[in-house]
Amino acid sequence: MTNNLMKDELPIMQQPLVAPVTPEQQLVAATLSPTANQPAPEAKMPKRTESVEGTLEDGRVFKLRRAKGRDMQNALRITDKPMEQTMVMAASVTEIDGVPLNYEGFLDLDFADCSKILTAFNQLSGN
Repeated sequence: MTNNLMKDELPIMQQPLVAPVTPEQQLVAATLSPTANQPAPEAKMPKRTESVEGTLEDGRVFKLRRAKGRDMQNALRITDKPMEQTMVMAASVTEIDGVPLNYEGFLDLDFADCSKILTAFNQLSGN
């Protein structure tokens, strides 16, 4: 004989017991999935920006190229202060109206122009 629990004349349905999934188990399942961490077939990787251009306060045009290891090595030789290294690197990758900018020339620029170049440098280097 079966003993059914009744409530208001309707049988009570019992939910099967399922252990909750832990975050670690979700991570393992995601990494074992054949499509985990793969872009959708129609998705394309964004093209890397190679240069950034802008206009200085006096109307001259500046252009920055992507920094290279040599630029960093040069900055490290000039100073051991991180902020100055950033300014040296920004200057070394910058041209103003097609003329390369050196660190001394960078320091002689108006502060607003220095800020524009540093912002463009950080944008280009991904900071």
